[in-house]
Amino acid sequence: ASPCVRIKAPASENRRDRALSDDEVATFWHGLAKAKMSETMRLALKFQLVTAQRKGEVIAAEWSELDRDPENGVWTIPADKAKNGVQHVVPLSPLALTVLDAIEANATPTDDKGKTLERTTPYLFPSPRCAKSVTGPAVDHALRNNRDLIGVADFVPHDLRRTAATRMASLGVDRTVLAKILNHVDRSVTGRYDTHSYVPEKRAALGRWGRKLEEVI
Repeated sequence: ASPCVRIKAPASENRRDRALSDDEVATFWHGLAKAKMSETMRLALKFQLVTAQRKGEVIAAEWSELDRDPENGVWTIPADKAKNGVQHVVPLSPLALTVLDAIEANATPTDDKGKTLERTTPYLFPSPRCAKSVTGPAVDHALRNNRDLIGVADFVPHDLRRTAATRMASLGVDRTVLAKILNHVDRSVTGRYDTHSYVPEKRAALGRWGRKLEEVI
């Protein structure tokens, strides 16, 4: 039995509906440079906004899951990492590939003379303290402590995913395609019969979002 069974919740649980405006997105993107956090944290937050994926899946990403082909690049999230237990293919927009170049440069070690060394970690966002990736609470903490410096109030990492989804909807992306991008399981009868991958549609939608995001920032 849970020790919290008889303890009242400190407050009622409210669903968040925070999505950043275009001005806030631009402020966030450029404000990260002022934030007192590691470059790894900055890039993880940017990658979440660009790809619209869950924070936990972003920070656990490994280089072996990426195909960085300029035309048909994808990030394949394994079923054991996806929240819903379903393998998820995320097409990589040109902006996502640009962010990945910065992530690679940040994650690749160099010696005292600037010579590139072989990476010793499989993770895009390695922890500086252990052989694993950075943790979700660490990302939350870094953002919470820097919201004033960034210049955008009252937002958390998950709001970046909601922002991307909201903006794609406003750009005319079909809700079925949007659900596929977000890797939401369709439990309807139609969903069980529809086995289409939706990769082309997801690529077009994320490409549209990437171009809009480039305009905004």
